[in-house]
Amino acid sequence: MRTWLYASSLLLLASCGGGEPEEAPTAPVYYDANAEAERDAAAARQEERDAAAAAQEASRAGKAPGLAFQGITLGPEQVTIEDVLEAEATLQAGASSFAEVEYTWSVNGRSVLGVSKGELSAATGRFRKGDRVSVKAEAMDERGQIATVESKEIVIANSIPVILNDIARRPGIDGLRMEGADADGDELTWSILKGPPGIYLDNRGVVRVEQRDLDEAFDGEVVIAATDPDGARAELHVPVTVNAAVEEVIGEKTTTTKHYRDTMTDEDYERINLDSGERVMKMTEEEFDAHWADQERREEERKKELEKK
Repeated sequence: MRTWLYASSLLLLASCGGGEPEEAPTAPVYYDANAEAERDAAAARQEERDAAAAAQEASRAGKAPGLAFQGITLGPEQVTIEDVLEAEATLQAGASSFAEVEYTWSVNGRSVLGVSKGELSAATGRFRKGDRVSVKAEAMDERGQIATVESKEIVIANSIPVILNDIARRPGIDGLRMEGADADGDELTWSILKGPPGIYLDNRGVVRVEQRDLDEAFDGEVVIAATDPDGARAELHVPVTVNAAVEEVIGEKTTTTKHYRDTMTDEDYERINLDSGERVMKMTEEEFDAHWADQERREEERKKELEKK
């Protein structure tokens, strides 16, 4: 019995402190699924924000993933208020066939409302000479992707005047009142650019032709011009031929030769007498009296000349 007690005591002492102590157990680690999901969600949101920013930047540059503009044209090159502006934006290959393109026009920086097509007239856009016009194209596909592209700015140019006169059936241009029109509403100035002397325009714009003698013939054109304040000009060309005509007044010269019997041959004397006889026979009584008086006067003058000698 003692032997068992003794052995039990030894076992008890050994269990109470004898030998090296045992290690404490490690606390269990639990997996937090909620925190991991939050981290994933935050990363996903950041990726979305980055993608949206990249898409926005690409959109400003006319590009988007799978949707981009190749370019945009705006014409014609020389534009007046008489022209219709035309814009054409082209999408790059690979863009969705469902992508729709709309246009936004701007005149002097202000948007033109109610126009989404690629055409703009002066009546719709109300642009005038000197205005600045541009257009922006925007495309959106079925995924909501957006791409934009903007044209360069153009300035509306000055219109060229138009001459309205039709001279096809006129016999001449003297008295022709010139008529013209300017799309910009500018006042026109009329002038003669070319032509023979004597052609001018009066202050009412009526063509006047003065009769003048020319040293040389003129075979060419009369050119009449209508010019606006910006220097734009329309011309009317009228073919004209004028013959040379130098006015020359030549006074008639009458030479009187006095014939006397002693200075004439017999043939001359006979011929003169015959001629005189024929003239006398054809005279009226009044003419004969005047002729006889003239003969007597001449005879008296002849006697006086002989006396002087």
